[in-house]
Amino acid sequence: MKLFRMTLYVMLLAAFLLMVPVDPVRADITAYDAFGNFLGIFVGNSSTATGQIYMPSVDRFLHVNMNTGEIVGQDLYYESEDCSGDTAYAAAEAAYRIIRNGSHYFTGVKTLPANVEVNSALRSLNLSCEPFPETRLVVPVNGITLPFLLPVPVPLRFEIEKKIRR
Repeated sequence: MKLFRMTLYVMLLAAFLLMVPVDPVRADITAYDAFGNFLGIFVGNSSTATGQIYMPSVDRFLHVNMNTGEIVGQDLYYESEDCSGDTAYAAAEAAYRIIRNGSHYFTGVKTLPANVEVNSALRSLNLSCEPFPETRLVVPVNGITLPFLLPVPVPLRFEIEKKIRR
């Protein structure tokens, strides 16, 4: 008799759970600067002090130092020997990121990376042009104007935004 009751209980519980509608819930963590301006969706940290934010307005990721508000710097590469020319290149991941070199901001062209013979590099740390004869997997970059103040005013503020899918 106990086995019958237990089996019946399990079957009723299973039937009940199958009848209860389940709405999938998704939550985004939205990121705002110190003045409350929307930056994007917080994705996570790429290091202790660097946060990754996806910016839907430009369809790119932003790596920002959460202590200083500076966008993470990245070297630019040129085919010329003196960091000049019509086309600058950056590492392949720049196709999906916003990068900084000095006080200028760039984003990579969304294209397949190509092996390019580069001859010079404009270093992001000290803006020096250095010889850099190497074949690199790169994408071309274009300048970009961002829709908020730079460096990003800190501290950043985060909010959980729940979305129910129907």
